[in-house]
Amino acid sequence: MRKILIYIALLLPLAAGAQSQILSRQVNRVRLSALRQLSYKYDLHSCSSSGLLVVDADSRYGIVNLAGQVILPLEFDSISETESGLYMLHKDSHVGFADPAGRIVAPCVYKDYSALCGRYGVVLLDDGQRGVVDSNGIMLFRGPYSTVSCLGTDVFKVTTLTPSATEKPIEGFVDIYGQTSFTQMQLDTIKRWFALNDSSLGVSDDLSNSLTSELESAETESDETIFLFVEQLPTPQGGDKALGEYLSKNLDYPAEAVDKNIEGVVYVRFIVEKDGTISNVRLVHDIGGGCGRAAVEAVENMPPWSPGLKNGKPVRVEFTLPILFENNNPQQ
Repeated sequence: MRKILIYIALLLPLAAGAQSQILSRQVNRVRLSALRQLSYKYDLHSCSSSGLLVVDADSRYGIVNLAGQVILPLEFDSISETESGLYMLHKDSHVGFADPAGRIVAPCVYKDYSALCGRYGVVLLDDGQRGVVDSNGIMLFRGPYSTVSCLGTDVFKVTTLTPSATEKPIEGFVDIYGQTSFTQMQLDTIKRWFALNDSSLGVSDDLSNSLTSELESAETESDETIFLFVEQLPTPQGGDKALGEYLSKNLDYPAEAVDKNIEGVVYVRFIVEKDGTISNVRLVHDIGGGCGRAAVEAVENMPPWSPGLKNGKPVRVEFTLPILFENNNPQQ
């Protein structure tokens, strides 16, 4: 849409361009007026890329829109925007996240956060473990890691915590789900990493031999490789509209979630096989109240999809489906 608007703007006559400038100045004056009104209530801290305002009053931070409506209450020690577009919330020496609409997607339960590869971040938990969160604030995996670094294409190099200072840390690689089994694309990433780095960087011979064996195995068993990215992704039969109709008919809002007015997005991962059937369904993010279980059951019973294609041939593809639970009739 943005490109279309740009192309149209280039074709407008000069008179229309002048009108556009006048309209722009009027909009800016309205925004400035709104900001001045807000400044009587809050100190304006920053304006985010999504157009919301981070404000503070008496050293407590929150988020409001230009109309002055409170999106997040002033109850945080600080709020900042991350590279992925999430808001990082600080409260009581812990970190959490809100999405660009101001909805809290992860409560303030993490001790620390550091950006990783733009799309991801590393969080430190109270038990000393570290996890990786995505651009939706969803934790993808966690483990007893002292360091986590991204090699690209959803491959992470991790160093495990050791029981004592005299033991040598264990290094390894995990995929986006914290597993040590990789797709062909991920293995290619590791292969390139080994080509650019020598063993002096701390990668053990056992790890190198193990990964070399897996690389060779993957090359001979490529028919069973599970891909994350292909030329043509799998799609529901009938498109997104048909999928929405299926979920509306077959996905029940659990009574517990209705009673507790639980809302949010559940994430379910599954494999679309080469014949389009659905397998290996698993829940990766739940919101409670039975919503995760209901989402998994609905996905397990979905009709076959159109399979993903690589080099024109059907392949196995892992897919992540977000399912929104929204209570349109909350109990008063």
